[in-house]
Amino acid sequence: MNFSDIIGHKKNIELLKSFSVSGRRPHALLFTGLDGLGKRKTAVVFAAALSCLEPGEDGACGRCSSCIGIKNRIHPGINFVVSLKNYEKDIVEIDFSDRNLFINNIVPSRVNRNSDKTSSDSEEQSSDEGAGRTVKLNIRQIRELKRHCYLKSPSGYGTKVFIIDDASQLSRPAMNSLLKILEEPPPDTHIILITSREEALLPTIVSRCQRVDFGPLNRAEMEEFTQLYGIEASEELIEISSGSPGKLLKFKDMGDFDIPPLQAEQVFDAAGKWADKDRGKCLNKMSALLEKEAAFFRKNPDKQNYTKVALIQDAIDALEKNSNIDLTVSCMFLKLAGLDSQEF
Repeated sequence: MNFSDIIGHKKNIELLKSFSVSGRRPHALLFTGLDGLGKRKTAVVFAAALSCLEPGEDGACGRCSSCIGIKNRIHPGINFVVSLKNYEKDIVEIDFSDRNLFINNIVPSRVNRNSDKTSSDSEEQSSDEGAGRTVKLNIRQIRELKRHCYLKSPSGYGTKVFIIDDASQLSRPAMNSLLKILEEPPPDTHIILITSREEALLPTIVSRCQRVDFGPLNRAEMEEFTQLYGIEASEELIEISSGSPGKLLKFKDMGDFDIPPLQAEQVFDAAGKWADKDRGKCLNKMSALLEKEAAFFRKNPDKQNYTKVALIQDAIDALEKNSNIDLTVSCMFLKLAGLDSQEF
């Protein structure tokens, strides 16, 4: 469980290594990049290195009391803050090639959200009901994080690290509450925010974090990933994964299926057949189909193709948020046709 477990992202790893062995460690970091690139796993490895009592060149030593505490699921100083859709889970599981690592998940001490409301709670609920969405990272979780921040760490467990997963899901009151602790962080405490949508965060939060951008893995790194984890992946599967191990695993779990060429009639016909069987699988397969087309445009980089990739990515993001399949794909085709009517 150290930096040698991370595939790719060499510049980022070198930067994080320098932080872990030096006395100048940023109290807040922002890991940005598309989903499935390894941001969460890198955050855990970096947290272990920060907390390690005898860090080496590759990060955590694996032998000190802090490292042993992480392995045995008893480390009190490294915690996740995750979506309330996993509210009942108090453990977050991270998959490494040779083991699964389990990290504590911070949840509010009171599960009943309707009791003891403050003005911030009411503002949060009102805002989200008006927007027609559900709060997934709310102010109570950030209050619980702050409470943990000021607790004294037991002897032998080093620095405290809090990992906020999918930070773009923070409500506005939660962001404002988090901002206060970013402005005046407790000593020996570090916060890592992970997001694929930096624009959803308050600019004042972004400005107070050390930014670490994650990009797609190259072809050799993707092949290294499949070999390390013993994954049998076709050339097409690696291609449509677009440098994302997470996407490769998601598409692999879907099983074998034919991906038709990106022509409107065939796309809607395929979507109808997939949706009749399982809407969840339909969304995944549609995402895979669009990823394949985006990969084609990436091979021929020019201004128009970059725009096409962005339009396709917008459609994928919308599908993953459970938007209407027919409407989303129709809008995408119309926009693509506007760029190149002869091709579509």
